[in-house]
Amino acid sequence: MDKPQNETDLYKLRYAEFVVPLVKAVQDQQKMIEELQKENAQLKTMKADIDMLKAALVKRKLNTSNLKYKLILFVFVPHLTKVIWQFLQQLNFN
Repeated sequence: MDKPQNETDLYKLRYAEFVVPLVKAVQDQQKMIEELQKENAQLKTMKADIDMLKAALVKRKLNTSNLKYKLILFVFVPHLTKVIWQFLQQLNFN
């Protein structure tokens, strides 16, 4: 911004000096939005897996000694573990 040289002058803006940082900020924001959308999709997948497991448990009224319960855990826990591990890796917790 240029200050007026005298009382009749106006303030002047140098657009090139603030448009470039604004464009960069929008690009950074878009990158963050895309990363959050990916994270949100992964969380939705994890929630769906958990909801499916919960529904199976409620529907069958399974207990820990039941073979079907153990089978469900054998099938779903590795998948959930993989999804959780991928999520943590994306957060740099590895």
